[in-house]
Amino acid sequence: PDPETEVTVTAGATEALAAAMLAHLRPSDEVVVFEPFYDLYPAVAALAGAAVRTVPLRPPHFRPDPEDLAAAFTERTRMVVVNDPHNPTGTVLGEETARRVVQLAAAHDSLILTDSVYEHLHYDADPVDLAGLPGAAERTIRVSAASKTFSVTGWRVGWAIAPQPLTRALRVTKGYLSHSAAAPLQAAVARALAWAEQGSFYPELHERYRRQRDVLLEGLSATRLEVCAPEGTFFAVARVGRDAPEWAGTGAQLAQALPERAGVAVVPLSAFATQANAHLYADWVRFAFCKRPEVLREATRRIAAAGL
Repeated sequence: PDPETEVTVTAGATEALAAAMLAHLRPSDEVVVFEPFYDLYPAVAALAGAAVRTVPLRPPHFRPDPEDLAAAFTERTRMVVVNDPHNPTGTVLGEETARRVVQLAAAHDSLILTDSVYEHLHYDADPVDLAGLPGAAERTIRVSAASKTFSVTGWRVGWAIAPQPLTRALRVTKGYLSHSAAAPLQAAVARALAWAEQGSFYPELHERYRRQRDVLLEGLSATRLEVCAPEGTFFAVARVGRDAPEWAGTGAQLAQALPERAGVAVVPLSAFATQANAHLYADWVRFAFCKRPEVLREATRRIAAAGL
């Protein structure tokens, strides 16, 4: 991409996503998102006056049904948001789904907005760069950030990569959200990105998070929770088993009770879903394994000791 006309540095990926949606959505437009979803997407769509149509990722493997995906697109679809690897489920959507998204977007003349902040955190499958697929480059806005890759969330340095016509509108909107990301931190991130490309940083990153993932999965295997091994991100989801104690009957009940009973916090997966589909995820919770291995071991020990 041309850095002068196709790359926009933003105050984190959040601003890049918000600017892209506000720039290109209008009242009566529709946005397709995969559910469960990062709560920013429907919030910004609402600010733009657009409606959200969801494609549920169905448990226990959290894959989209091709018919659900096709049905979500209508003559009013202006944009599809693809978060891959996916927060909160840890799913990597795969090439078949990626190609189908591009086909549907092209057929409905829709934009593709990718939330790629976890692009370097994948284990068993590689995410597909949608902008590299045939027919996608001219309609894709690709968003990422330094936050997750380099563990510098507080720096707020992200970026959006898009063709010049899409970038022009995004930049006008971004200018009214913030003037710029902190200039010294932009320079630091540029140095970090160049440094990471030259050495073993990315392979070491994969291996470190893979070990932390496996520590969490091993610890949870000794509990009554049924865990789904994530393919990417630093999140894992687990289902409350049928033999769980009464205080952990649903994901929401578990999330409320676990901090007091074990000193461990989780998030119910239903919090990331629409009311219509919350029942699909009612028994599920999300764990984060972006923690030291000893912290993860202690957390799973406490969960087991609480009777779960």
